[in-house]
Amino acid sequence: MVGVFADDLCERYNSPTPMRHVDRCEVVRHCRWVDEVVADAPWAMEEKFLRAKQIDYVAIDEGSSIDPACDRERLKGYDLVKSLPGKAIPTRRTNISTPMERIVDPYPSPESARGTIKGVPTPSSLDKRLQARQRRTQKRYPRNQCSKNPRSMSLE
Repeated sequence: MVGVFADDLCERYNSPTPMRHVDRCEVVRHCRWVDEVVADAPWAMEEKFLRAKQIDYVAIDEGSSIDPACDRERLKGYDLVKSLPGKAIPTRRTNISTPMERIVDPYPSPESARGTIKGVPTPSSLDKRLQARQRRTQKRYPRNQCSKNPRSMSLE
């Protein structure tokens, strides 16, 4: 179960959202391990809410915001959960995020410090594969024999 804050709550606590609330809920709903989405999650957890939703544990990501003031305000909402024994499970960031630059430019250059997602081909890696294939083809079918082989094709 994942709770998604409403737009007005995010704006109230100076946490601007890159997507509309409906879109954020849809994105979360399609995540592999999410069974249920709480569309209007409360900013502050209350025991009544925990009982109503039958929540056993709450994963709390501490220190995830760039603005420490925002973190302090956000984490105040979990004070009750932290006081209950065994309810809070602290999580750590993996430093994997999707900044707007990567959405706009999904294939960064190799010189870029941003890096790429493992396993997703970038244009530079595709170019390298194509060049390797061209070299193998040229070794197999030298220039003067290309016209004799019907399977060969010009790579220029």
